[in-house]
Amino acid sequence: MSNDNYATDKWIMEVFGEWFDPCPLLNDHQVDGLMRNWKDKTYCNPPYSNPLPWVEKAIEENKKGKTIVMLLRVDTSTKWFAKLIEAKAKILWI
Repeated sequence: MSNDNYATDKWIMEVFGEWFDPCPLLNDHQVDGLMRNWKDKTYCNPPYSNPLPWVEKAIEENKKGKTIVMLLRVDTSTKWFAKLIEAKAKILWI
């Protein structure tokens, strides 16, 4: 059975470990990261099954001057990818 519970690689967490994470792996589902105020430096590894609302939130927060880093799968055919391109997001392919 497939799910969205994949941890961020350790080396990436070492880089962004002190940043705010609105979508932690062990979320108790009591707090909705999409409804929270994101911090000035936010790292997000959203559910791969539905990253669109997280991408939209990241774009909204970035317009407020916040630095948002997201770990997303490569899929240039999606609506969420098109939104990132339209928002002039900087993309690093790893």
